[in-house]
Amino acid sequence: MIRAATGALLLTLAAPRANSQQVPAAADACNAGDLVACVAAGLELYHANADPKAWAGALPYFQRACERGLGPGCRYLGEQYYEGRGVMQDFARALAADLRGCQLHDGESCSAAGYLKQQGNGIAIDLIGAAGLYGQGCEQGSGSACARLGLLYRSGQGVIQDGGRGAAFLARGCEYSEFWACEMAANMYDNGDGVPVDPARAAAIYKRGCELGLKLACYRLGLMYLQGRGVPYSPKQAEELYYKICTPSTGTYCASWYDLMLHSPPRQ
Repeated sequence: MIRAATGALLLTLAAPRANSQQVPAAADACNAGDLVACVAAGLELYHANADPKAWAGALPYFQRACERGLGPGCRYLGEQYYEGRGVMQDFARALAADLRGCQLHDGESCSAAGYLKQQGNGIAIDLIGAAGLYGQGCEQGSGSACARLGLLYRSGQGVIQDGGRGAAFLARGCEYSEFWACEMAANMYDNGDGVPVDPARAAAIYKRGCELGLKLACYRLGLMYLQGRGVPYSPKQAEELYYKICTPSTGTYCASWYDLMLHSPPRQ
């Protein structure tokens, strides 16, 4: 699975395309010096369903983009070595590519390099190095880097444990659209996990998570509206959220939520 792209540069490139003419067109543009086209050509081949020859053909395009200074090219090169898709799996080469991308100011490359150092897949575990890379990635706008750094601060791995900084970095990851970070950050503020209880802050983060499509965040925000906790008491807002996410197949929490709405006491 290709790691998420950041910024407008490659948001439209990550999805597979059905037009077989796009690979030759992108390849021609790549040969003419368009590095973004090199990445596009690589992605077209990398996404080819069950075609190892096409996967292998993606490698030189990612290499060219990376060697000539396009950070996302390094990121996808690292991804290919990490997954072993069309090449021999090689974590050391994946790390080298990700580090190169990080140097080229691609935040997601920094996050990927940090993750390799944190997990130690085929390389030595280096939590301090991972934290530093996550910090770089976060400064460059990577939501995954911010969120992963938040987890390190929350647990005290590679850094001095600091719940406040952990929650803040998770919340920043949420702002940068790393949706899973929204739930974790909001829960920390909602329950006082390593930080003072702050229902208003929790509600704001749940709202962001809901906007990103995290149904559980919508649900918890709806409950806060029913309780008037962190947000003004508003059964109407809770009902709007309920109808936004609840279907017959959603799950039991929607039934309990509906029951709460029916019995929500009016407030003056």
